[in-house]
Amino acid sequence: MKSPRTRAFTCVPLLLLITLTCSCLGVNSKDIQIIQSFRKNTNQFQQLLQMTEEDHINSINNTSVLIKPQVTQQRVIAAKRLRQYRQLFSELSLEGVQDDTLGHIYFVVNASSMWNATTEKGLVYSLNALTPQVGSLDNFHLSNSTPQAFRSISNHWYVFLSID
Repeated sequence: MKSPRTRAFTCVPLLLLITLTCSCLGVNSKDIQIIQSFRKNTNQFQQLLQMTEEDHINSINNTSVLIKPQVTQQRVIAAKRLRQYRQLFSELSLEGVQDDTLGHIYFVVNASSMWNATTEKGLVYSLNALTPQVGSLDNFHLSNSTPQAFRSISNHWYVFLSID
C-alpha cells in the first residue's frame, strides 16, 4: 500500500500536467490583435492570398505543402517560392494557410490540439458571406452545433474561430 506522501508526489505532477494542458488548449490571440495585424499588413495578406491561388495550395505551413487534388499536372513549389511563404508566415505571425472545399482561404494565427479536437483562430478570406457572424470571438464558445464563428473586418475578410 502506498503511503500518503507517495500518493501526494504522484498527484502533484498529474495536476500540474492537467493544468498546463488545459491552459494551452485555448487560442491566445485576441480579435483586436488579429485585426490590427491585418490592417497593418493588408498588402502582405493580399500577396499571400494571391500566391496560394497561383500555386493551387490546399494547405501550407513551415514544414509541408499540399497541392489541390484537382491539379492534374505534377506541381512542385520552387525553393525560392517556399522561402517567400516562410518569410510571409514569419512577418505575419502565421502558422499556415488552408483552403477548404468551398474556396475559403484560412490564415491560421493560432492552432491548438488536444485529443481529437483542434481549435484554430485567424483570418479567412471568402467571396461569400460567412455565418454565424458575432461581435467578438474572444469569449465565444464553440460547440458541435456551432463549430465555427466569424467576425467581419473588411470586404471579404473575417476573423474566424473554429474547432474540429
